[in-house]
Amino acid sequence: MRNLGHGTITITGVPAGATVKSAILLWDVLADTQDPAFARGTFNGTPVTGTERASGASPCWSVAGNWSYAADVTSLVGGNGFFALSGFATGQGDGADPWTAGSAPPLLEGASLVVVYELRSMPAAVIQIAAGATMTNAGHPAGATLGGFMASSPASAMATYIVADGQQAGNTAAFGGATLPAVSFTGADPQAVPGYSRGNLWDTVTADVSAHITPGDTSAALAVTGQGDCIVWVGQVLAVAGQPVRTLVAMGDSYSSGEGNPPFDPGTDVKNGDHCHRSAQAWPRLLAAADPTITMEAHIACSGATTKDVTSRRFNHEPSQIRQLEALPQPPQLITITIGGNDFGFGSVLSNCFLANCIIDHRLSTARNYIEKTFPGVLRRAYDAIRDAAPGTSVAVIGYPRIFPARQSAARNCNWLSSAERTQLNGLATLVNSVIGTAARKHGFTYVPTLDAWHGHEECTAHSWLYPIADPPLPYDGHPLLAGQQALEKIVRAALG
Repeated sequence: MRNLGHGTITITGVPAGATVKSAILLWDVLADTQDPAFARGTFNGTPVTGTERASGASPCWSVAGNWSYAADVTSLVGGNGFFALSGFATGQGDGADPWTAGSAPPLLEGASLVVVYELRSMPAAVIQIAAGATMTNAGHPAGATLGGFMASSPASAMATYIVADGQQAGNTAAFGGATLPAVSFTGADPQAVPGYSRGNLWDTVTADVSAHITPGDTSAALAVTGQGDCIVWVGQVLAVAGQPVRTLVAMGDSYSSGEGNPPFDPGTDVKNGDHCHRSAQAWPRLLAAADPTITMEAHIACSGATTKDVTSRRFNHEPSQIRQLEALPQPPQLITITIGGNDFGFGSVLSNCFLANCIIDHRLSTARNYIEKTFPGVLRRAYDAIRDAAPGTSVAVIGYPRIFPARQSAARNCNWLSSAERTQLNGLATLVNSVIGTAARKHGFTYVPTLDAWHGHEECTAHSWLYPIADPPLPYDGHPLLAGQQALEKIVRAALG
């Protein structure tokens, strides 16, 4: 599509009787600066507007960079056929050979159409699509690690590499670190005018990579490498026979890090340093161990974190959790988060109730005032940041359990806990969960209530699942032991399906 702005894509591989579930159009444009016009074009006569997926360096043309775009055209694709593209950003549309006549910016590179279909008679497969704009040259690879699957036996997988600016033999593709000998990027995709003298600057190459997949694998690294040629990794499609696996990132505070269940991960229990206290017995890790469709991508919850800490530059000697989320090679399929308890100082409120009287001292009323008036706005900003960092990810917001029994008669060995304090502490838990649940649903997140997770085993009961509150206060006070973590895991697993 260079020096044209138009072209035709032919789809022939959709079997008779199949239903198209998704159709994504990917394209790439070179220029000195980004322009909103780069995102627009016409697909089979219908105007479409894509979303910028990434930007990167120019593949050695006399412009500064490249921008990749993706548009959902599912409603316009019913199956096999010819799909006409026109009106895409280009500096010239005369079809002149860029190798002899040059190109006026913007320089349209090309486009590919990814069609995902369903046919019940075919084996189940997991389809992953990634998009980027990474330039590669001089043997430095570019690509992505794709997950979300558990490969079946026998292993079967197909990989499609979408590359811009290929123009000569020698560029390579790799899968799982192994070079695919039959794959190269020479700008071989056809176009509406006779092929250019040194390639048409776009490649859509599919390879059978079954020999490089082992049954049980849950991820694969795919890459392209420009050798003596500058090329751009624009997209990647991977189809693996097997069942879907959701990659999980666990965010939040001590109620997700596993506080109260040592030993903790190396580096997260450092005196005067990182004390995020991440435990192997934390309920998110128990969830990943119990559910074969979930694999833990990152456990970044940190003890002591407030809602603001999730989005700050750093917290507890680590990059903030939102920065760690953004730095992942691929966004996860699932995020869980518990956050908010530290915002109103629930731990210090407990200590005050234990050592004095948190009603007379107004600690409870102060916390309630914060939750009602300030907390919703703080929570909204954190949820906005998570959605922006991982826009296609399912987010499950986990509520906080009630940590004291519903009846005073169930309280044992807690002479410090008056009936009024117990009632108001439980009321505080109900209030904060109400605010969290409302904010989660407004963002389209799943809210998982856990208020009764420890019913009959709360703090001060005969068979408590929580670390006892002590004098002086310990960081473990009021946090679930293994039985409490297991109870939370069971509720979350049931809610997520």
